[in-house]
Amino acid sequence: MNKKINWCEVLKDTKETQNFETLTTLLKSEKFAFYPASFHKFSSEIQEDIIQNSLLSLWQSMPIFDEQLGCSSWIKTICYSRYIDYLRKEKNLFKTESIELNDYLDLKTSSIDEIEIIHDLNVALDFLKEDETSLLIEFKMFGNSLKELSKKFGKSEGSLKVRISRILNKLTSQNKK
Repeated sequence: MNKKINWCEVLKDTKETQNFETLTTLLKSEKFAFYPASFHKFSSEIQEDIIQNSLLSLWQSMPIFDEQLGCSSWIKTICYSRYIDYLRKEKNLFKTESIELNDYLDLKTSSIDEIEIIHDLNVALDFLKEDETSLLIEFKMFGNSLKELSKKFGKSEGSLKVRISRILNKLTSQNKK
């Protein structure tokens, strides 16, 4: 039986000792908990590069780490940010004139309010199932059309539209609680 990892303790110990060995080992073993569902599609070399970039960001952001903001959500925010960085850099998927997502995810330059918004978003996404989170991120954050999602997920546009609507309703009802 797997023991549940107390990420706050791991981060607190890492911050105090400046020893990243335990955090590195645990992040690598639990990587699918911190990256989008599509992460598994990358080769192990690419996964390792993204994880290393995430660990570097964790290291650089360690001085501002505050466990009151939520430990696993903080790690997830950084991991998602490095994942998106990879997609932007290597896949060149996100050419847009709109605000860059990294403006909100770069914890070194973000205000506490922005970090709290990202934290709240991650808490909300944690409430969803992994496939629901992936669909919502692909549609809302990455701006994929229903037609593109239909091809990607092998579902009809109508069923995806209904599913996205239900996911958003689920988040809305959870937020009201």
